[in-house]
Amino acid sequence: MNTDGYNIDVNYSYGYYRELSPLAFKISCLIRGIKPPKISSACELGYGNGISINVHSSASSVKWWGTDFNPSHANFANQFASVAENESKIYEDSFLDFLHQKDLPDFDFIGLHGIYSWVDKKNRGYLCDFIERKLRVGGGVYISYNVLPGFLELLPFRNVLKNYADFMLPESKSTISKLNDSLEFFEQLANVDATFIAKNEALKSQVQQMKDLDRSYLAHEFMNKSWEIMDFLQIHKELSRSKINFAFPAHFKSMWQHMIYTDSQKKLLDGIDNIYFQEYIKDLINNNRFRKDYWIKGAQPLSEAEQKKLLEEIRVVLIEPREKIDFSFELSAAGIGQTFNLQKELYGTFLDILSDYQPKTIAEIQQNANGKLDNFKQVIEVVTVLDIKGVLHYAQPDEEVSLAINKTHRLNFEILQKAKSKGEISVLASALLGEGIQVNRLEQLALLSILEGKKTSKEYIEFIWETLKSQNQKIIKKGEVIESEEDNIKEIEALVRDFEKKLPILKNLKILRGI
Repeated sequence: MNTDGYNIDVNYSYGYYRELSPLAFKISCLIRGIKPPKISSACELGYGNGISINVHSSASSVKWWGTDFNPSHANFANQFASVAENESKIYEDSFLDFLHQKDLPDFDFIGLHGIYSWVDKKNRGYLCDFIERKLRVGGGVYISYNVLPGFLELLPFRNVLKNYADFMLPESKSTISKLNDSLEFFEQLANVDATFIAKNEALKSQVQQMKDLDRSYLAHEFMNKSWEIMDFLQIHKELSRSKINFAFPAHFKSMWQHMIYTDSQKKLLDGIDNIYFQEYIKDLINNNRFRKDYWIKGAQPLSEAEQKKLLEEIRVVLIEPREKIDFSFELSAAGIGQTFNLQKELYGTFLDILSDYQPKTIAEIQQNANGKLDNFKQVIEVVTVLDIKGVLHYAQPDEEVSLAINKTHRLNFEILQKAKSKGEISVLASALLGEGIQVNRLEQLALLSILEGKKTSKEYIEFIWETLKSQNQKIIKKGEVIESEEDNIKEIEALVRDFEKKLPILKNLKILRGI
């Protein structure tokens, strides 16, 4: 298979991307006042190891298709799909071959995470053709991509890595080996005071941060033959051939960043009446290097009455212990970070109503607030802020939960089994949410111990430590290996204390039967 310079000898990292969730897209549409499509079929192009496609296929009734031309990715993703019995259709086709598959339906939602920046112009054309031909009118697209000007600082760094690999290393070396050798050479270059490094503090800072990142991610990011970084307007021009238009960023932070902009920046942005040029200017002001956006084919606005009715019906649920949620709100924009204090009466009332960790509609929350949450716009602001803080998610209808619970159990049980030896997958599927929830490896082992009949904190701790010890593994904290058994057990004890506070929430999120 022709992969057009894309690395297939390196498996991608095991990340989960919530923005690929159809429910997340639906809620984003409603809060922005756009009519969301009814999503019954979805597709992920370049699914990596298939964590997101399997989580979303297992945790909802949406039927998923996807392709990734790395056969190892396809094999791994298919194994999970088979175990979960989620009926997702996993292919290993090129984008062109996938476009010509005869059994593909039209889709209500298509997702591409990162891949658009990592393939050449020809393949980007195939991706655009696929979206044009296979996306239904009214359907949505999620695309994340590197963007100028922020990534411009890393262009010389990437070129040194790639050129050293191409000119100085044998082709027979694996991509990861080439990456490691190239990184070592870049260090040598920095140590001889190469001027372009010595005078570029931003580059030095970013490269330093890169050192701790997963090598498989770095290989996909910097060692592909194709690596074209564009600005937002260039992306818009390419995607316009697919008959889709930019709708809004795939996060709610953009709704609040005006609070950090200076008066002159606000005035400049307010004077721009073209949404595309305004987004481009925001990237320049913020020095953005990565974007996550939703695009829609034929977006239709909701009236205020329609929007309010639909928002009143959405169900929300807390995913963090109530006592751990503070009243601060951190934002960053234009290179500036700022912390805001939230209104305790407003947010406290909202959080207290949800403190039983059961899903409630916005209308129910207002009814139980004794007049403290009568301002509907204020309530929606609370929802978006708590979403940004990562403490609130949205719940599916009960009938959807019932359809998903067996699939999520099978998928999650397989992930727990893998946690015995490795901690690569840090997400479990939630039948309540229709998407994934972050659960780290040690928490997964604690859940597994419960499924195996353990009932006390002491038993959880012993199970976790014996599992690690049998693999000659130890806890790593802040990049340092904890050596002694006593200190390892102390860390596990602290984790189990937090886990037990989180356990009632995990039960309500319906991730496993028997928990």
